[in-house]
Amino acid sequence: MASSGWQGEKVIYEGSSSAPRLLGDVNITSISHSGTNLRITGQVQVISPSNSSIYYNGASVWWSGGGSTSANLNSNYGVRDSWEFNFDVTISNVSTSTTSYYFSMGVNAVQSGGSVGWTLYFDSSAVAPSGLTTSLVDFGPDWADIAVHLGSWGSPSGSASRYIEAAILGTSTYGSPYRYDTRTAAMDATIRIDNSSRGNITITPNTQYWYGGYATNNSANAIVVSGQFTTLPAVPVISAIDQGHGVINATVTHATEGSALTITEEYSTDGGVTWTVIAGGAFTVTLSTQTVLTVRRSSTAGTSSGTVTITPSFTTAIYGSVLNKTVEVKHIYASVNDKTKKVKKVYASVGGKTKLVFEDVS
Repeated sequence: MASSGWQGEKVIYEGSSSAPRLLGDVNITSISHSGTNLRITGQVQVISPSNSSIYYNGASVWWSGGGSTSANLNSNYGVRDSWEFNFDVTISNVSTSTTSYYFSMGVNAVQSGGSVGWTLYFDSSAVAPSGLTTSLVDFGPDWADIAVHLGSWGSPSGSASRYIEAAILGTSTYGSPYRYDTRTAAMDATIRIDNSSRGNITITPNTQYWYGGYATNNSANAIVVSGQFTTLPAVPVISAIDQGHGVINATVTHATEGSALTITEEYSTDGGVTWTVIAGGAFTVTLSTQTVLTVRRSSTAGTSSGTVTITPSFTTAIYGSVLNKTVEVKHIYASVNDKTKKVKKVYASVGGKTKLVFEDVS
């Protein structure tokens, strides 16, 4: 990818009798393109071939080409035979078709100063990754599992930070707004994208999205938008109020969702064998035993379900006529050993079985 290693000793400053002759070596550790930016990292060493001492006091360094620069200068200023520093410079407006670049830097010190340059050679004929495909494996109200496959990394292929990416997209073109996640140095991966993934959209139930993928070898990239899908309806949340005598009033709520598809709500009390449509998000059901109540919210994209287990309560009552009005008998009294006592429960034979017909719950 680049001409790397030590680039050769060159004269930085031809010293006079009062200053030493300085030589510079540069070690290029990486050269990379990103758009029209050229990033170069490495080290520079300044030496005196005659082993005479060099006194540095607040040396400065600069690069040609502009752009942002940073350097980690050796802090041990003073009398030394050599002096070195690391650099990390990004030079802007360098065409991606460029195959060489004259990179120069300068050194200023108390005793001497000057600049020196090296011609850096790098491969700008990068080949984009190929064979990038994505497929929708599974999805829910606010997530999707996307399989990403890459046939080749292209060129260069050995970057340690190359990666593939899966994304849920808010539009039919790749990029923002979207949610995405990556896998470094992988050519095949199934990646879950949800609202905890990186990005700037909120994935909402019953909303249309697109999905796709991205791959880069850090010099060139590939992009694909494979299709669209509609997230499942929001999961139902069931609230049940026991009215007694086995009567249950139920309401169904759910998270905020879109309106991409028509949604039908239904409930079942027999494990999904039969279903009854819910109108207006509320319904009443009569149960005789402990029952798993299931609610499903369905669209053509699929179904989201919720359940709640209900144990109905039963109270029994006796009614009597008082002043020609039917009223519930609250208390029954009986004489026991010549004493009047309140009867707590009354049983009767019904269909050959003994059943509780009255219970004083006061």
